[in-house]
Amino acid sequence: MDEFALEALDAAVSRGVQYADVRIVQQRTERIRTRDGALDTAGEQHDSGFGVRVLVDGAWGFAASVGIDRAQIPSVVAAAAEAGRAAAAVQARRVELAACQPAIDTYRNSVSRDPFTVSLDEKQALALELERNLRTPQSVGFSGVEFVSFGTEKYFCSSEGARIRQDLIECGASLFAFATGEGKPARRSFDNYAQAGWEFIERLDLPETAMRVGNEAAALLVAPYVEPRVTDVVLGSEQLAIMVHENCGHPTELDRVLGFEDDFDGGRFMQPEDIDSLRNSSS
Repeated sequence: MDEFALEALDAAVSRGVQYADVRIVQQRTERIRTRDGALDTAGEQHDSGFGVRVLVDGAWGFAASVGIDRAQIPSVVAAAAEAGRAAAAVQARRVELAACQPAIDTYRNSVSRDPFTVSLDEKQALALELERNLRTPQSVGFSGVEFVSFGTEKYFCSSEGARIRQDLIECGASLFAFATGEGKPARRSFDNYAQAGWEFIERLDLPETAMRVGNEAAALLVAPYVEPRVTDVVLGSEQLAIMVHENCGHPTELDRVLGFEDDFDGGRFMQPEDIDSLRNSSS
């Protein structure tokens, strides 16, 4: 990774840019999934890629490629420089970088149990136990459990001398129970992921959580519908975070505002002319 990144950095600097940096990412992903009480998926996926960012004529340019192939370096560097020059032609103000000391460091998060060393048998046994707990109520007809582990290597280098490596281990679990009956369906779920090892999974008390999720799905079948009225609502932190994410985060994504993702995720109600005039919340 180091040699590849420095080769790409040299190629960018040779184009006379004011600044350049290179990022390389390699990721290993393991998924163990059960559905309706049986093993559904067990496998690994490996992904990699690199990106080059340059500051040219006072504007940013960026390009990237899937995979880590030296043959791709010239075309990616050229595309980044071309994008920067195109941006410079319409940019009103030149980018000026702040002076800073380049960082040279390595970071690895500590784990007690590397999730990639935990056997498939152990993971499958836990997932099937959780399935049984999810399906304790007879009304739960569909259920699922998923364990996902990520091992990510990142390397960053810049023309200012920064050299940063990160090795990260993350893992987590997802559960869901889908109950039917009483003329309506009901679904409850649980998700939790962290930058940690398998010890994080063990601390979640998933057997008890699976029992709760299944019972909540069943309880929703007989719960009365909320009557429409003006009332006070107290939001939990997770619900508040997702509401801010959906109501304020996505509407301000420029690619969606401008319609570039209409066919993927729809347009957005916020428009450039709404800046400093649209009130998007009560606070």
